[in-house]
Amino acid sequence: MNGGKTGHVRLIGLSVVLALAVLNACQSQDEERNFYSGPEVDRVIEQRAIRDKEELTGRKLAEYGSLMAEGPVIPGLFNAAVPQGLAYIPQQKLLAISSYMSDRQASVLIFVSLEDGGLHKALSLENVDGSAHRGHVGGLAVVGDRLWIASGKEFYSVPLVKVEEAKDGGKLTLPPAAYSEVNCDTAASHGETLLIGEFWSDDERYPTADSHKISTPGGSRYSALMAGFSLEESPTGWVEPDFLLSIPDKVQGAVFFDDKIILSRSYGRRNLSELSIYRSPMSSEEPDVFVLRNGTSSPLWYLEEEYLMKKIAAPPMSEGISLVGDRIAVLYESGADTYRYSARFPQDRIHFLDLNRLIDSP
Repeated sequence: MNGGKTGHVRLIGLSVVLALAVLNACQSQDEERNFYSGPEVDRVIEQRAIRDKEELTGRKLAEYGSLMAEGPVIPGLFNAAVPQGLAYIPQQKLLAISSYMSDRQASVLIFVSLEDGGLHKALSLENVDGSAHRGHVGGLAVVGDRLWIASGKEFYSVPLVKVEEAKDGGKLTLPPAAYSEVNCDTAASHGETLLIGEFWSDDERYPTADSHKISTPGGSRYSALMAGFSLEESPTGWVEPDFLLSIPDKVQGAVFFDDKIILSRSYGRRNLSELSIYRSPMSSEEPDVFVLRNGTSSPLWYLEEEYLMKKIAAPPMSEGISLVGDRIAVLYESGADTYRYSARFPQDRIHFLDLNRLIDSP
């Protein structure tokens, strides 16, 4: 596949920024912050590869290297876009990527064709009141005919037909937000179920509720939850989860299939990521009961170490993952402007791993 510029699209309605903020060198998850809001300017999103990219080396990455095939170049890496969420839209054979902007402009949705690997479309996000949406947009999922976006403390549902109708370089208006028991840092789907999960790390830069800090029956100490929803319509306001899953730290993305769960876990520019493969406890164990913040209760399962089937090291700064047929697609943020020169093994392409080989490899 062509390693250079393969396409571009102009984004409108984005705000001028005064200066790039200085980012902590160990940070891979964006902070909650106040954004400058100024006059709007045009923005171009390019699909441009990294020249002289550092090769993956080392014994710890050998298995990943043997399983991985490079896919399309991630658009926007040289235009301040920091990739976060990933979802497959099978109806259009597109990968959707959500990115916040390191220059504090409106977050974007970027669509890449799996037929030719090219940039299909890019859209800037705006809130229902017309203001720029500058949230972290940490997770994407497709459930039925809707694209779900997890961003900060809230999540949103956009009909796929609305996404399809939006013009290249245009704006996509988000509906009124929904929120629930968990922070909205990542998203996944399993059949008709939407899953929204939160990120936690032991430096506690990204806090979760005290009630989410749980000592599991197996002796683990977890501090994050993932919530499952069966939603027939686009929700607004508080949404009660159908169930909760207590999950380990540093979860950036998840894939659910059959009775298995794969987690993308990472934190830090120099630290290797991990793909963790579990058997689902929900298929074999009776749930516990968790009291929600509104006083009602929800079933709770624990993703204990006893359900861990295997884990493999991956390059630093893995983000969203998505099931694409019989492959897993893995997104990285290390190639973004803000991380490229300090991250270890910066990645500029989506990676694909054969699902059966990933699970069955020794």
